[in-house]
Amino acid sequence: MSSATIRGDLTRGPITGKIILYSIPLLLGNLLQQLYTMADSIIVGNWVGKEALAAVGATSSIVNTLVAFFMGTGVGVTVVVSQYYGARDLVNLRRAIHSTILLTLATGIICTLLGIALTPAMLRLMDTPADVYDQAYEYLTIYFAGIIGLVFYNMLTGVLRAMGDSRRPLYFLIFSCILNIGLDALFVIVFHWGVAGAAWATVLSQLIAVAALLWLMCTTGEEWKADLRQLHLHPDILKKVFNVGLPIALNSTLISLSNVVVTSFINAFGSDCMAGWSAFLRIQNLASLPMQSLTMAATTFVGQNYGAGRYDRIRKGNRITAALSGGCVAVIGVLMILFRYQLTGLFNRDPGVLEYGSIFILSQAPFLWLEAVRDSLAGTLRGLGDAKMPVLTAFCAYVIFRQLYLHLLTPHFHNIWLVSLGFPLAWFTCLIMTALYYPYKCRQLLGPPGKKQEAGCAD
Repeated sequence: MSSATIRGDLTRGPITGKIILYSIPLLLGNLLQQLYTMADSIIVGNWVGKEALAAVGATSSIVNTLVAFFMGTGVGVTVVVSQYYGARDLVNLRRAIHSTILLTLATGIICTLLGIALTPAMLRLMDTPADVYDQAYEYLTIYFAGIIGLVFYNMLTGVLRAMGDSRRPLYFLIFSCILNIGLDALFVIVFHWGVAGAAWATVLSQLIAVAALLWLMCTTGEEWKADLRQLHLHPDILKKVFNVGLPIALNSTLISLSNVVVTSFINAFGSDCMAGWSAFLRIQNLASLPMQSLTMAATTFVGQNYGAGRYDRIRKGNRITAALSGGCVAVIGVLMILFRYQLTGLFNRDPGVLEYGSIFILSQAPFLWLEAVRDSLAGTLRGLGDAKMPVLTAFCAYVIFRQLYLHLLTPHFHNIWLVSLGFPLAWFTCLIMTALYYPYKCRQLLGPPGKKQEAGCAD
């Protein structure tokens, strides 16, 4: 590859600096993506009402359930592309990019059809209250009609980030996010379209971001640029993608389905609790951004260095990302607790909503660092091409353990604190299982700790 194609090379240079510089655009991009849903919730909650806020919140688990399957394949794409990029294998790199674009188109269409078809059944599964159902159904139907934009955006940015390019996707996303907020205000506040206006604003903004990304990938001057005339599903590439991505996709789908069942426990406490939960989810999603960004950085960093045979950098990189992620999220958790009423009040100021939002923050924010450390370990394992064990531990903790906990306790104790505490208990369980497995897998793939780096690999 030419020098132009190694702008995102993570196999050389200071590890901490490389990870931080790579993570900052990811963090900003993730922040802007959260502003999509936050803008919906803030504008709907304040200009339409708490029932509308509850309706938007009720859709979160459903959206995540269907999208999770396809986003799992995105992780597989990131791992495969990063390893080809690290090995400087231009031929297979371009084959992987062309396969990804065609695969994304197909999965986006499937996601749209499944989403629209399954919306009524999913809302009934969550025991969505009658005063919320119609608005939730309207929001979801519009959202799924344009969800191909969300699927395409995440897959294409996964390709660019796998090659160390976390900046250019951010530039397009900034414009798209500003457009989304403007359309939210126009459709909801000016046109009074309610939750439908919020859904249309999100869909249109995502599609614009995708158009910009495709233009970038097809017109770039770099050697790996995409050519829509060469789109083809290469079976050997797809096999590698699915070996990593399919277990993650299936597990993510099961976890999201589990979250739908958890939402039914939340819904049992009424619309105030649902609105408080909706507000909390938006706040928690923001708090988790450093964790998500550093986990993505870990996967790309490890994938490139594993492809390049630079094993000592992998162990060092994992220690750095785990410390950075856990530390950032712990500090944010303290801030969430101190300003819990103000944060919840951004979405709705009803006393009942404020009280439930505060309960969720107090019961979960102190333990977010557990999930951050675990995700850092899981990101490293995925970068090594091992997606099965992170999937298994997550399934055991987030599906089996949490469902047993809720179904055994809540029939006897109708207490929202107990329902909420099921989340940090699951994070702790998952962290323990992952931490026990991680040293074994590293020794198997990388050799014993302290093994000398190859020449030229120094920090």
